[in-house]
Amino acid sequence: MAIKKSTVVEGILVDMLGLVLVILVQAANIADVVAARTVVMAGKLSQPELAQVWAFRLS
Repeated sequence: MAIKKSTVVEGILVDMLGLVLVILVQAANIADVVAARTVVMAGKLSQPELAQVWAFRLS
């Protein structure tokens, strides 16, 4: 059985309570830095009061 590699990268932006603000699914060939910047910019557009962002890479 062949192992299928992931072809997407998910970016999730949550608030301090863990409530989801933004979810973006992008192609896996996008660099992590570019994908994170896109998620933060989408968060700033949807939540203009967003003042501080902490970034973590899981996995």
